[in-house]
Amino acid sequence: MTLEEMSIKIEHVEEKLDEHHHPNGNTLSRIDERLKALHDDVKDIKDNFVRKEEFWPVRTIVYGLVGLVLIGVVTALIALVI
Repeated sequence: MTLEEMSIKIEHVEEKLDEHHHPNGNTLSRIDERLKALHDDVKDIKDNFVRKEEFWPVRTIVYGLVGLVLIGVVTALIALVI
């Protein structure tokens, strides 16, 4: 095969690649970038996740305060009725 024949075949291959080129650009690299970003987001979420043991004191305090408010409201309604 001569150099000229190889050049013609290369041009033909380049034309075919241009015909089949996806209009969105380099799709695989975009998918790879998004996958890396998703991996970083999941890692960040795992690092900042509050475990049940850490949340228990906050939950207890909030439930207690909400209970006190509701008892006050119910007591005021009963006082209005009686």
